[in-house]
Amino acid sequence: MLPWSHVFFPQVFIPRQRFDLAVTWDEGRDAPVVRSDHTGVPCKEVAPRRILCGSRRIPAHRTDPEVTYVDVLPSIVVAEPTTWANLAATYGDIIRGTFSDHGTMQFQLGRLLSGAGTDREKLARLHGFVAREIRYVGLEHGTGGIVPRPTRTTLQRRYGDCKDKTALFINLAELAGFTAYPVLTSSDRQAVDRLAVPAHTYFDHVVACVSLPTDGEICVDLTDPYSSLADSARVLEGAVRLDLHGSSGAPRLFARRNPERQRRVDTWTSMTADGVIKETQVISMIGETASRTRAGLVGLNTTQRQRRLLDFYHSGYADGIDPTFTVDGLDNVDKRLSIRVKATFANSFDPNAITHFRDLEGWLSNELDVARAENKHHAYRFGGSDFVGVTHIEVPPGRQPEFTGAQLDFNSPFGFLRRSYTSFGRKVQVDTHLSLPAQVIPVGRMAEFNAFLKALKENAAIWFSMKKKDDS
Repeated sequence: MLPWSHVFFPQVFIPRQRFDLAVTWDEGRDAPVVRSDHTGVPCKEVAPRRILCGSRRIPAHRTDPEVTYVDVLPSIVVAEPTTWANLAATYGDIIRGTFSDHGTMQFQLGRLLSGAGTDREKLARLHGFVAREIRYVGLEHGTGGIVPRPTRTTLQRRYGDCKDKTALFINLAELAGFTAYPVLTSSDRQAVDRLAVPAHTYFDHVVACVSLPTDGEICVDLTDPYSSLADSARVLEGAVRLDLHGSSGAPRLFARRNPERQRRVDTWTSMTADGVIKETQVISMIGETASRTRAGLVGLNTTQRQRRLLDFYHSGYADGIDPTFTVDGLDNVDKRLSIRVKATFANSFDPNAITHFRDLEGWLSNELDVARAENKHHAYRFGGSDFVGVTHIEVPPGRQPEFTGAQLDFNSPFGFLRRSYTSFGRKVQVDTHLSLPAQVIPVGRMAEFNAFLKALKENAAIWFSMKKKDDS
């Protein structure tokens, strides 16, 4: 079994009058590793085979809205002495000990890969089967919290927890000729330097990775049925990982290659001769944004889904109007998830007096609001944002665009906002690109980051003037 370990948090978000931890062990046993990174809660060996850690009147830890508590709270870890390499090899062997090459496995593999061509297509089929046809059920009792069920059993039952599903996927992948391996990770932790000693307690999840000769490494979370093969890898980015395939075993991070939030909004706006604005938008979700949005919509009935989309529209774009929605790609993770919105704004302008068009570009403003940092005590781990907007505007009959708004090119160490206008006939096209890469923003630069976002928001509105066609 795995070397035992436990992590304690002597300081939490409310004051503590007292914290005491006693660690003892039997004669002849190796002394455990006891490590405290809380300067106010020291650990001392007070007698043979007895270590005490404690303090009185521990103040509440300072809180912030954007913080992962396990990455900032001081901790005490107590663990059986081991190395990362030994821990990785031990758990890797436990998982591989559940593999099977029984005929049922071979039969299922043959059905899944029949007609598949490229390695990526084969992996997509294996991923789709285990992620969506093997139901996720948490089974964490006794040794079941560590040891996966035999892969043949998981295949027959059609359900399992994260380690069961991961073991089944890797087993099938290896039978198909791929180099695959399990990886321990955590749904919360993003700081490798917080892993004080080799201990499996830091991790609460198991995923699978496959190494391809041409595409490199592809990692997937088999408990996520709402992501494609590519998007599943994006969801893991930024989290800590411990590979279980005979490497040196040093923990590291899943590389952050994509921003956490990725959206594209295509808008067609038509201004009629009677003062009505008709607008159609297609909001395309990419990567982690698509996975989370799909997860929030797929289990709802039609009424609930429309309500959720209406709340989404009102909070992110405009209130006071109830548009209609059509969702594409909800039940097919291999298609891009998009939400089509149709709205009509009556009595929006006086067609005889209108001289300009102005739109606050609500979706862009929403991205900037979401990115804003409110932390006062801890660094802000910003996941990144990439927003592309392409807006097509047709002015009313008898009018034509005159002067467009400023071409924008805002750049800073935090990212950029670019915008350009193109006019032709009665139409104006506005192209916008906001890019804020994933980054860690220290407390000392929080005000600078927010000031940059504020400057972008103040210039986010789309604007141009128009004139009558016969004006000189």
